[in-house]
Amino acid sequence: MYFADELSSLVSNVFDEPVRFISRHVLKTVKAVKEMKGNAWVMIWTTFFWTIPSAWIGVYATIYMNDLGVSPQDIGNIGSLSLLMQLLTIIWGGYLSDRVGRKKLLIISDIVTWIPSMALLIFAQNVWYFVASVIIRSFGMLANPAWKCLCIEDTKPEQRGRVFSLMAITGSISGLSAPLGGFFVKWFGLITACRIMYSILFFTVCAGIYVRWLTLKDSPVSSRLAQEAKRAKGIDFKKYYLDILKTIWNNANFRWFMILQVLTTFTFTMWNTFYPVFLADKHRGLGLNKSDISIIPFITSIVFLSSTMISISALKPKHYRKSLLMLSALPVFGAALFVLTPSGTIVFVLVSFVINNIWGSFWGPIAESYSLSIMSEKARARILSVYITIQLALVAPAGMIAGKLYTTAPKLLFLVILCLTLLMYTVVYFKFKPGKFAVSG
Repeated sequence: MYFADELSSLVSNVFDEPVRFISRHVLKTVKAVKEMKGNAWVMIWTTFFWTIPSAWIGVYATIYMNDLGVSPQDIGNIGSLSLLMQLLTIIWGGYLSDRVGRKKLLIISDIVTWIPSMALLIFAQNVWYFVASVIIRSFGMLANPAWKCLCIEDTKPEQRGRVFSLMAITGSISGLSAPLGGFFVKWFGLITACRIMYSILFFTVCAGIYVRWLTLKDSPVSSRLAQEAKRAKGIDFKKYYLDILKTIWNNANFRWFMILQVLTTFTFTMWNTFYPVFLADKHRGLGLNKSDISIIPFITSIVFLSSTMISISALKPKHYRKSLLMLSALPVFGAALFVLTPSGTIVFVLVSFVINNIWGSFWGPIAESYSLSIMSEKARARILSVYITIQLALVAPAGMIAGKLYTTAPKLLFLVILCLTLLMYTVVYFKFKPGKFAVSG
């Protein structure tokens, strides 16, 4: 009887602790949702119009290109072209965001970039459809500073990390529907399935744009800056760009944070562009069944959702460096597993994506909150334009380099990615300093 009681108590504790742990973080997430108001809340929930159909397409986007005759090298070149075009457009984003207003710029940009670029993907026949789609969609970067400003300008600084955590959760929840993409592929074949999924994305994006037009409001900061910009005669390049560039570069702490961002974006641009092709490649990759690949975003979305809920309550600005230091080793292990994965095996791949998503759930909110909170309200859009332009200029060759590496030897690409993740950890360890960095202009 005593043994039975002890066993019952042990089993109860084993199951009760995880339940209490999950409940605590779910409640904190619910509380964070209730605290969101205004534009931040609108931007969060309307993201589902984009992320749910995108989750279905997810891993199939580059395979779709490959099946339509686009070579791995051209896939990499298109990725670099996308970044190059974004580089040429983002530089004007800060100025237009101040002059036109955040809401107006975002809505106009979405209409003239998302809608035609999705139409091209629906009817794609060869590489030139994808080139045209990428060029058109890249002009959407004009609204990137406006998008980020709308997310945080009417929120308190201590809430901004939660805004981007909740934004990440929308992606995770959407990822739970990723197996639908696998079902579409199984029922209709990959090319027809992708055309159907891009068509659905086309209509949901139209709905999302309309809802944002009805519900978003320009912040007082945006309205004031728009009035000031209209009174000004032309654009002051020194004020908008040269002074901001000097301010960013002269701040050593912010400069090293930007270098870390560049390394991260470069690494995962190469990874995300080619891992779907590698998984489905029957000759030089893992040769997995195409309809089964959608299980990867489904499983990793569960992990990402869970760890993002934890990050909402666990992440505090004073703990940013400590969190990054502990978590930055994870992508190293994730990349190592990808290099070691034998053909026809999915287990190592799943573990790799689980590891990377735990890291990503913390890195995303830290990077967004950290970089936005250290910018003055008046200069934020300008700083974002210059900051993102520098990143894109340095990351633009990533797709082209990845294409060459994959063409040479697929495993070589992931070995280079492993080396870059080691470099990321080194930068965090030696150069990422605690404290709030002041960047204004």
